[in-house]
Amino acid sequence: MHWECLPSIVRSFYTKKILLIGGESTGKSTLTINLSNFYNTSYLEEVGRDISERSGTDMLMLPIDFTDILLQHKAREIESIKHSNRLLFEDTDCLTTLFYLNFLVSKDKEPNEKLGKAIAGLNTYDLILFLEPDVEFVQDGDRSELIAADREKYSQQIKDFYTNYGFEFKCINGDYQSRFEQAVRLIDKMIKGDEE
Repeated sequence: MHWECLPSIVRSFYTKKILLIGGESTGKSTLTINLSNFYNTSYLEEVGRDISERSGTDMLMLPIDFTDILLQHKAREIESIKHSNRLLFEDTDCLTTLFYLNFLVSKDKEPNEKLGKAIAGLNTYDLILFLEPDVEFVQDGDRSELIAADREKYSQQIKDFYTNYGFEFKCINGDYQSRFEQAVRLIDKMIKGDEE
């Protein structure tokens, strides 16, 4: 495809979306930024981090905070894709929000569950990368010690969550450099497949 020949108004329809998912402290945010820089394009950062910091901690988040995350993420995705250069990298999505909603909130979940499922039904990705929990856990002050104590268990729960919604993903692991190299190989393969 000759990207430069496409009118800017239609480019978002041809932009490939790459989603990065995984448990806490697996390097999603760093890898999202590094890949967007490598491919000279835009990225969508994790919306939930800022909102949870606004609440003080994940454990104090209210149902309205999750509504805010779900709506803001989709709105920012729609805006970001307009300014992307062939690819858009996304750090988590509505299903990750739903996973933590079920984990953290004990009541008043139903409206957000309905909203999250509706957004999930609209979402499509050209590639999903799942980051395994085999790098050191870094406590930044806002991460769950419960999840940190059994990272494999919660990572598997996230995998099962995405699988149950019909999403397929590629797992990447190893140190941060290895993760970057694996991601680039998978992305380049996707791009090459589209060009053939």
